[in-house]
Amino acid sequence: EVLRWAAAGGGEAGARALYTLGSMHRTGDGVPRDLHLAKRYYAEAYEADQSAWLPVMAGLAHIRLLRLCERWEVVCGVEVLLHPELWAQLQARLGAAAAPLRPLMDSNLLVLA
Repeated sequence: EVLRWAAAGGGEAGARALYTLGSMHRTGDGVPRDLHLAKRYYAEAYEADQSAWLPVMAGLAHIRLLRLCERWEVVCGVEVLLHPELWAQLQARLGAAAAPLRPLMDSNLLVLA
């Protein structure tokens, strides 16, 4: 509740509070996990203070990866087997957004079967 009041104050403190609320909803820390709400708080944090773009973009990238993992039933951080055709479809659908998965493939955290 305190964070919501701080967020209403605006400025840098408001942006930090909004970012923190977004992170809490992204991870489910103290509140129910809600990726849609997390994305909204991140967007509001950026609107309140555009110098917060780097942490906001990192949070949004993490949300995108979480959604990707849920959609493809991938277990993040654990060795995962993907059929090459699924990987090709994933790359085609996500385009440049699939680039963060390349290091996972190279480090054998993501293994193509």
